[in-house]
Amino acid sequence: MKTTSELHQEIKDIEYSIRHEEMKPAVEKRLRKRIPFLKTCIAYVETNPSQTFMKSEVEKVENKIRLRMAQFSLDDYQELDKKTVTKLRKEHEKKYEIPHLREQLKTLKFLLK
Repeated sequence: MKTTSELHQEIKDIEYSIRHEEMKPAVEKRLRKRIPFLKTCIAYVETNPSQTFMKSEVEKVENKIRLRMAQFSLDDYQELDKKTVTKLRKEHEKKYEIPHLREQLKTLKFLLK
């Protein structure tokens, strides 16, 4: 499981890289976006969750995603074109906050590494 010191060190490394190394704008943007993610992770780790609790949260979030996505059945939309089905799926995901759940899952899995 990640510790706050590891996360702080990663932020320092990113900030150093941005200041002192030449890189493409896309790489710099990606690194800058990682800092808020790491700060969120630090805030979560500072609450001292146990590893078993985090694993149970991962299972819970995965189950929520699976159940909510199961409600959207492609069989109901076979006669529609692919673009329309994609749009409907995106609306379904937004309605049930699937992107937020996926972000939670990504954060939890990162912290458990």
